[in-house]
Amino acid sequence: MIRAMKTRHVLAGVALMFASMGIVISCGNPSTRDGEGGGGGAAGSENGGAGKGGGGGVGGKGGTAGNSSGGAAGNSSGGAGGSAGSASGGAGGAGGMAGNAGGAAGMAGGAGGMVVVDAGVDAAVDAAVSMSDGSVDSALDAGGDALATASTLLAYEPFGAVGRLHAATSGSGWLAPWDVQSDNMPDPGYPVLVDAPLTYLNLKTTPAYASGGQRYFSSGRKFDINAEGVFKDYLKSLALIGTPGKSLWVSFLYRRSATGDSQSNVSFHSSNVAYWDSDPALPATFSVGFFEAASKTADKRYWSLRLRAADAPIKTSVEIVPDQTVLVVINVNFTDTAGTVKLFMNPSSLGGQAPSVASAEATATVELGFRNFMFYPGNSPNDAAIDEIRVGTSFAAVTPTN
Repeated sequence: MIRAMKTRHVLAGVALMFASMGIVISCGNPSTRDGEGGGGGAAGSENGGAGKGGGGGVGGKGGTAGNSSGGAAGNSSGGAGGSAGSASGGAGGAGGMAGNAGGAAGMAGGAGGMVVVDAGVDAAVDAAVSMSDGSVDSALDAGGDALATASTLLAYEPFGAVGRLHAATSGSGWLAPWDVQSDNMPDPGYPVLVDAPLTYLNLKTTPAYASGGQRYFSSGRKFDINAEGVFKDYLKSLALIGTPGKSLWVSFLYRRSATGDSQSNVSFHSSNVAYWDSDPALPATFSVGFFEAASKTADKRYWSLRLRAADAPIKTSVEIVPDQTVLVVINVNFTDTAGTVKLFMNPSSLGGQAPSVASAEATATVELGFRNFMFYPGNSPNDAAIDEIRVGTSFAAVTPTN
């Protein structure tokens, strides 16, 4: 009886810890019959993908979670004999451990690792208790920290109530509301709408989106750069996001409806005014969009990457098609003196590993740093629309799936 209670408490603690991160652990029954799938796959969260439960296959022996360096075992099918799961991981089968974006559970953490040597619950508990450092808690803490670090969403803008964009406060990870230049502009100006939602593959989205522009005015919003805000580990001098040695991922949906050659872009910049990104004295700004003649070849327009307003944009091979939504993903790597920016247009797979080849890449000649997000759709109403702005610590964090 005592051992049974201990077993339940240990497993309940494990399940609760991972559940707090949106990850569900499933341990199968060793006596599961052929065809039952050993208890199904495992879930995920916005940061880890969603498992879909397993069917078919025999439970068999459980997967092996972790090793002496704190890694995670199992493949996309989840452990040895575990069945099913989703594209981002999950594990079925008896004793198999659930995982997030990569395939299996990083439950072991670092300290000694946790080895499930048999499908039986007793064997799993014995293995956990007999870890090299003798501490279940330390391994769980390490594993949990590793998973959280690997896929954390820092800022998100889904847009909210229909109305004017100026002063809107939806989302999280921001310091101030949206600021639209000359906010007394006549309608339609910069509205939040739900008429024609932006979507891409199975990316998680909400119906609302922002549209614009008007008379060459722009809009912007400041990220949470407080000393104890969500970007506290990424801040350097002057309250800029860009700590050397750090890396961030960004994504957003964009739809350009204009058919002419007026500029249309978003920028991550360090001005004190959220909607203004053109001061050449500031640390390097990185922008994505259409930059007039510099983004054209003959009569075709291409999505382009640009560092600073004075730098020439780098064209991708992705043509701009009016009214076609694209998913823009950016990876920024900060260094002591500069940094690199990689642009991935329309990745074919979401919620897991990043693409291996970028659509465009640039190395800054001055330091990279930003505190604002700027949206400049063009000089006429409904020139472009934007939605689902995300900043996170991994590709998976900024490309969550339904």
